Amino acid sequence: VQNEGKLLRLAESYGVRREEFLKEYQGSELDPNWTRSIANLTSRGWKEFTKNEKDAIKELRAEIQSLATETAISILEFRKIVN
Repeated sequence: VQNEGKLLRLAESYGVRREEFLKEYQGSELDPNWTRSIANLTSRGWKEFTKNEKDAIKELRAEIQSLATETAISILEFRKIVN
């Protein structure tokens, strides 16, 4: 959850609206093609976010993937537990 918050704040720093980030992110947490798909979005901030923060996005998402693998539960279930 902490890494997801970092990812959200990073996107917001490029002008991506919180609601839009959540719409695009939730349900795609472990999608290996997520970064590629959001890079094609035309609304404010997405292109710059993915271009300038490619390494940070990759690192944060790798940590999220690792946590999902270690806990053997879905991201949604993990969120329910920690919230």
